[in-house]
Amino acid sequence: MKYVTIATFNSRLEAETVAHALDPHGIPYLIQGHDIGMFGAAGGGIPGGIRLMVPDFVAEQVEAMLDCVIRRASNPEDSLPHDPPPPQ
Repeated sequence: MKYVTIATFNSRLEAETVAHALDPHGIPYLIQGHDIGMFGAAGGGIPGGIRLMVPDFVAEQVEAMLDCVIRRASNPEDSLPHDPPPPQ
């Protein structure tokens, strides 16, 4: 079975939180990254990120399921600004 990356996260906690949405659907997944556990390197981002991977034959289905919770870097018009404007 070939696995493909459907999303990359800054921490294992983020990846696992999103991945568990697949559990009720019986969709297998892998979480891979060069981190040192749940909280990574003192809460900072992990170089290369943490990858959420699913079997290639369900990748489109999973992307559609997770579309409401994952903003794709390939569509910058849909992204939110990093810092909200200060209150007035």
